[in-house]
Amino acid sequence: MRDIPLLDRFSIRVMTIWSVAVAALVAAIVWCCQGQFIFALDDPYIHLAVAHNILGGTYGINVAEASSPSSSILWPWILALTEAARLGALGPLALNLLAADAALLVGLRVLRATNVIDVEAAPRHAAGVVVLLVFVVSALGLPFLGLEHSAHVLCSVMTLEALALACSGRRVTLVHVLAIAALPLVRFEGLALFATSLVALAWVGRRREAALAAVVGGLGLGLYFAFAWRLGLPLLPSSVLAKSNVTTSLGAGFGPFLAAFGQKLMVDIVVGRAPAMLALIAATLWFASQPKSRARAPMHLAVAAALCAHLAFGAYGWFGRYEVYALAIGALATLIGMTDSYAPAGRPLFAPQQGAVLGLLPRPLSSLRADFVGFALLIGLGAPYAATAVLTPAAASNVYGMQYQLRRLAQDFYPRPVAVNDIGLVSWDNPHYVLDLWGLGSETARKLRKAHALGPEAMERLANERDVEMVMIYKDWFGAAPTSWRPIAEINRVLNIVTGPKITVYLTPKGDKAAALNALAQLRASLPWGTSLNLLPEAGLAAQAVPRPAG
Repeated sequence: MRDIPLLDRFSIRVMTIWSVAVAALVAAIVWCCQGQFIFALDDPYIHLAVAHNILGGTYGINVAEASSPSSSILWPWILALTEAARLGALGPLALNLLAADAALLVGLRVLRATNVIDVEAAPRHAAGVVVLLVFVVSALGLPFLGLEHSAHVLCSVMTLEALALACSGRRVTLVHVLAIAALPLVRFEGLALFATSLVALAWVGRRREAALAAVVGGLGLGLYFAFAWRLGLPLLPSSVLAKSNVTTSLGAGFGPFLAAFGQKLMVDIVVGRAPAMLALIAATLWFASQPKSRARAPMHLAVAAALCAHLAFGAYGWFGRYEVYALAIGALATLIGMTDSYAPAGRPLFAPQQGAVLGLLPRPLSSLRADFVGFALLIGLGAPYAATAVLTPAAASNVYGMQYQLRRLAQDFYPRPVAVNDIGLVSWDNPHYVLDLWGLGSETARKLRKAHALGPEAMERLANERDVEMVMIYKDWFGAAPTSWRPIAEINRVLNIVTGPKITVYLTPKGDKAAALNALAQLRASLPWGTSLNLLPEAGLAAQAVPRPAG
């Protein structure tokens, strides 16, 4: 591997162009959200709510109830620092942009150091690869989700670089070791790459670095498990347990696990990115067996094993945030393997007049050039994340038009205990109790829902126990509501990308009808374009649609 600085004239130029694109996205989001910056999902505000309560000495979305809705161990504690500095949503935005920029630059350095691209010998090819790399690591769309995924991509790419260095007999730095140790602490999905990279480092003789990463990462996991046990919470976060049937089936025996895995795999093949994952697994295993790339076999096998783990347990979708780390390292490892195996000595993979990919593709496809195959790989993996970047302002507008309006209703116009199924914006910096009927912020609700026991009676009991006065939920998610809950309004959104089209507002027997209707009247007077509020006949008034606000 060549010594390539992280910052030089070429990488600074890349960073500048990326910054202009980021600024354009920020401007588009602010314009779509009437002068406010809003993330493209409601979920980052869950982490902000947990971080805010950490500063108050509790853990969860409510002061009086411990819960673990965050899918990351470290992220809420890091955000507690930005909350202490009163940065609000700008805190996670800044951290995500820094992580995304660093992931892009490290990925670029890996490609240059392993001779995949050469900015001097083939500048046009290198520029094309870098443009596609922006989307493969989702450096544009992912930061605007406000979650820990950009940091996860950064740690994963740095881990791949560490493995490439170790396989080349080069020194693995302390920064690389810390990135490996942080993998399971940033995202639980990182546990697989964490484990496989430790084995790979030990394999190539970097046992000291592997031991240090294992101690730091293991200590972090141990501290979190002890913390969760002390609070009476499950060892895994509720977000993991609520969303993964494969994970929860592990304790039920091999049969239920196999059934859950088979069902998940079939769904992922049809609607997820399992085919891309399988292709990258096959490619990395192939290069691990080839004579010219066998020196990097530990790296390829570590990546393949991590991708297999994600195939078995990981999720897909929701703006591609779950699988992006795996596809990114799989793509980088595959390009490195292609360079080792098929690029002429001293020539980059992406270069004019590149030789054919002999032995990899059957005739007549064997006449295809290696750089053409590489570009096709990057385009196929990066296209969904390019679409994510394009849709980001519209998604943020959805969140502003629905969840942000629920926040205004619950905190500004009717500041009393409420129940919801999207808890982020409603619970962040809310002194009143927020009941999460979906279960991320309420262990009782989560267990009932996973047991298929969250019916009308259970929902009514949970609401009564917490003196809930108003309920704001996607009715279709829960089926029948308790008969004692009076539906008083519906909030509708014209264009839906990341939110449901309609939220039903209920008043419980403990609610104040006059105050609730007054709150709804104040809300509808200032709704953004595309959002409407209908008062229902059950509210005691004639149903009426909210007109589009003037201006």
